[in-house]
Amino acid sequence: MQEPQRVALPALLRQGLVAFREVQGSEQRYKVTDNWKGLTFQFETWQFFVLEVLPVCEEFPKLASVFEDRFGRPITNEEVEELFSLVNEMKLFGASADSHPMVADFNKKRGIRLAGDAPELSSQGSDAKSSRSAGDADGKSPPPRPYDPAIRNTADFTAEEFKDQKKDIAVLIQKIKNDGHQLGPINFPENTVEWLNGILQVPDLSDQLLARKSNLILTEEIKKLNEQTEKNRKGIFNNLKVEDQNAIRRLNRLLIEHVYPQETPKTPVLDTTTTEEKGWHLFNPAPLIKLIFPLLQPFKYTVYVLPALLIVALFTAVHNADLMSEDFDRFFIGMKYAPYTYAWHVLIGMFTDNLLAILISALVAYSYRATVKSFYIEFHFGFYPRFHVRIGNTQQLSRREKIWLYAAPLLGRVGMISACILLWFGTRTMTGPLPALSMTIGAIAVASLFLTVSPLIKSSGYHLLAAVLNEPQLRSKAALALVNKFRGNIYQKLDNNLLVAYALASSLYMVATFAVFIMMFGVYVKFHFGGAGSFLIVLIIFLLILRLSKKVKQIGEIYERTIQYERWKNRALPKVDDALTETESKSSSLSHAKVFIVSLIVLGLVMPYNYEPGGYFVVLPNQKAELTSENAAIINKVYFDGGEVLKAGTVIAQLSYIDPLGQLNIYTAKVQEQQAVVDDLKSRPKPEEVALAERELEVQKTRSLFSKEKLDRYEKLYKQKTISFEDFEDHRRQCEVDVNKVNEIHAKLELIKTGATPDQIAAAEGKLQSLKEECDYYKEKIAQSLIHMPFDGRLVGINLKQKIGHYLNKGEVFAVAENTNQVFAQIEVPEPDIRYVAPSARIRVRFFTYYNEDITGVVKSIDTIVTEKRSGNVVKVLTLLDNKDGRLQSGMTGQAKISSKIMPAWDVLSLAIIRFFEVEVWSWIP
Repeated sequence: MQEPQRVALPALLRQGLVAFREVQGSEQRYKVTDNWKGLTFQFETWQFFVLEVLPVCEEFPKLASVFEDRFGRPITNEEVEELFSLVNEMKLFGASADSHPMVADFNKKRGIRLAGDAPELSSQGSDAKSSRSAGDADGKSPPPRPYDPAIRNTADFTAEEFKDQKKDIAVLIQKIKNDGHQLGPINFPENTVEWLNGILQVPDLSDQLLARKSNLILTEEIKKLNEQTEKNRKGIFNNLKVEDQNAIRRLNRLLIEHVYPQETPKTPVLDTTTTEEKGWHLFNPAPLIKLIFPLLQPFKYTVYVLPALLIVALFTAVHNADLMSEDFDRFFIGMKYAPYTYAWHVLIGMFTDNLLAILISALVAYSYRATVKSFYIEFHFGFYPRFHVRIGNTQQLSRREKIWLYAAPLLGRVGMISACILLWFGTRTMTGPLPALSMTIGAIAVASLFLTVSPLIKSSGYHLLAAVLNEPQLRSKAALALVNKFRGNIYQKLDNNLLVAYALASSLYMVATFAVFIMMFGVYVKFHFGGAGSFLIVLIIFLLILRLSKKVKQIGEIYERTIQYERWKNRALPKVDDALTETESKSSSLSHAKVFIVSLIVLGLVMPYNYEPGGYFVVLPNQKAELTSENAAIINKVYFDGGEVLKAGTVIAQLSYIDPLGQLNIYTAKVQEQQAVVDDLKSRPKPEEVALAERELEVQKTRSLFSKEKLDRYEKLYKQKTISFEDFEDHRRQCEVDVNKVNEIHAKLELIKTGATPDQIAAAEGKLQSLKEECDYYKEKIAQSLIHMPFDGRLVGINLKQKIGHYLNKGEVFAVAENTNQVFAQIEVPEPDIRYVAPSARIRVRFFTYYNEDITGVVKSIDTIVTEKRSGNVVKVLTLLDNKDGRLQSGMTGQAKISSKIMPAWDVLSLAIIRFFEVEVWSWIP
């Protein structure tokens, strides 16, 4: 059997369903799952096909034609009606199905109304009608309809809310029965949770409860529900709309809790200090948690592996911090890239870190018998969406169970961070999105852990601390203690310095967290929406301030009521008078102290103040050079070990120069050879060569004369026919050769007498020059094998002699030379403060090393460009510092202050605010 494959849900079925196709051999069938109710419905292939094509087949003939084309057989009207009847019984048709002609015609014939028209089918409606008639005849309301889990809401009781289900439920039911309420017949077994939920459907139950308990002090929610349901409590429950039914059930539940507080479990909410429903409810996750709990329960033992996993992950992160920093930039992670990735980070965080944390909380709560009722979205700070799950019935948990409930999401985040670090390290060399995604999720989980682990805000860390201290009202008591401290310890019972410190820390932490979130969100909206985004941020800040002021006012009112209650309880008027007298005395002293402090503050604000902008600085040497070699060779000798002060030109090291030396010897010999050629050309014509050529010419002339005389004799012999013609021709040709030889030698003599031409001499000299340049090149190569000190200064480095025998590549740094008799301090001044920096202004610098003394200087130069830094744009300012004692080393850091103009203190303190309005607010104005 193949794995079920999810397919598109037919359009006429109601939302919230999921469709799958199952293939087993040559057969296939479809199933539709209702995850909320935990129900599954199966369909044959032809049935599912009819439901799919219904939106485009509004008449039966068209449906029959399409069906026959698909299955090769006709479909009857009875088969279609049978299918419609089946879907109606399963309650799978959505509200849109009523507008389909075929479905509407079927409903009309059968007298069926869909769920959108009435809460019940007409067949059930007829039963209800008959019941109403019977009830009206008796003068009583009909019994409530059977309990339907499909419409269960947050008012219903659950068995998990009771510690001892059978005993506690029976006790509560017996209490209600003993009061003699007119409940009518309840169609469920007694002493069951279904029976309890049945009485919640009695419309006038609240009137009966209030009539018997007229002295009850009602909460605002009960008063509101009482007014809302007043016109419906006299009617019949089954005839009401679903929302009205839920309101009556909610009212009855709250009143039962109010009247029977010892026997009734409270309405399940995570925060028992308020009944306000926060967030946007999505669905009830209880069925899903119940389904997956057996599958995920074995994973609870991973908590024992978590310490080892965390240690390995931290070790990996610490030893690869540089790689992690590099990947942060490579994958665009962090606040630097907030304009581009804020929205994506929010979504990724919601569906990974956030979803994991609430899933763990829900599973742990379910395992401890707490109720898991609502999966919802809440917008923190009004704009930051996060998933939440509403957990109830936490009062019945033991201290140990509460600790595990609130510690579980924190441990889950620790595990996720560890897994992300190891996954990033194992996949960072791979292609694809996995390393970037793991690092992103890890960074989000770290931020979430930083927020949720803190006990200073109402999160898992706070609930964990409250559970450990067994003090569920820790924040409330701390807030009252803080108000009491500011009001002069009027209510001494709450005067606890530890609580006051906790309240102050919580307030500061909340303000800081709020500021960080506003900054990130502000960068994002301003980047995308410009001035409109800035106005949005201002609006959000304004609304949050209003909300905070309302909360402060509420705390003040609670504090006043607490004081009044304590005084009423004590009933000790003389002591109260003494206390009031003492309090008035303290208040008078406090008023004088406040006036004195305010006067000092005002005086300090108008005092003149020498504004000194400045910033972080780093020391740079006056002269600095990296000692490298133009040759790639082995280091033969190193004369200094590093740290020595040397004069300019001192030889520091020598490299091997065997190859250039051999080439130099070769080209030196070639230069000598070519020089001899040039000298020879310049010495021509030589007398010896001329005399030799003349003697050779005379010899040749004599030979030519003998040849001519011999030719004359041979000519006579030929005429006498003594010799043959061939002999005569041979002698004649020989005579001509001798005559030509005379001419050739004569020309050679003339050439020798003229000597070498200027072109010949120039060509020989050019070749000689190229050979000399080759010699110079190899001489330079040999000279470059020596590394010299370029100027007077210090040789930076250690253990340089250990480099002997190492191969030094071309351009590779062997050592560094610095002249630090005077050093530069390069100050990074924030861009807004550069207007207060002038040339030759006095500068005070303080090093982190020599933190107990100031070193002075003056501004030498101001950079003409702005440098971008993560913390903001800066402008670099240079100052020259004396360092004759040599204690200031390059790379030292510290902070510097640059003297500027004198201004009132209030002007200095308001510079940032003035810049904000003069630049930011000005840019918003169209």
